Amino acid sequence: MLFSEAVPGGHVFVATDSSLVVADAQKYFAETPKMASHALHIQPDVLRSKTTNSVFKLYRDNHDATNRQVLTDIGALSRCTFMVHVLSAVSEAAVFHNPSLHARSVNLEDTENKFLKHQPRQTFAAILEAYKKGKATDAIS
Repeated sequence: MLFSEAVPGGHVFVATDSSLVVADAQKYFAETPKMASHALHIQPDVLRSKTTNSVFKLYRDNHDATNRQVLTDIGALSRCTFMVHVLSAVSEAAVFHNPSLHARSVNLEDTENKFLKHQPRQTFAAILEAYKKGKATDAIS
């Protein structure tokens, strides 16, 4: 079950400090017909890294800006219905502010589901399927 099938016309918010991830997301949306009806949201004018180096290390003199940008991302992510993420304090803070995301998110780096106990990928697909059928749920048993 693809997100584009479960939530036609949905919005996708990409929270990242990597300009490489932004470029990949924009390319994917531009080249994937199924995503044409979806709105891609990426916070503009954000300090981003063009490498794998941390933004906090790259912009040591601008912690205030990066902190504000992270808080904005946490607020936006916490208002999402679904979240696909990697191991991140930002995504965990979003779940803290919206506990229903715990059952509606999948951590792509936690393939064995041992760290934070988010939904496995198969269960996440079932959640999308239920949502498509109008059965919004916070958990799939």
